[in-house]
Amino acid sequence: MARDYGRSRKQHPKQYLPLVSDKSMLQEIILRLNGLDNFIDPIIVCNIEHRFLLKQVDQ
Repeated sequence: MARDYGRSRKQHPKQYLPLVSDKSMLQEIILRLNGLDNFIDPIIVCNIEHRFLLKQVDQ
């Protein structure tokens, strides 16, 4: 996957950035899964340095 050098940084990977809408790529994925009945709540594994970013995505 190509790195978005303009915005993506080690502390702010592109998965947490709003690149194609007002939501991050991770938020878009979570929203797509929300309407499906056959799935349990997702378990998201991230780097410890990104735990606060992930908390922001959850809000």
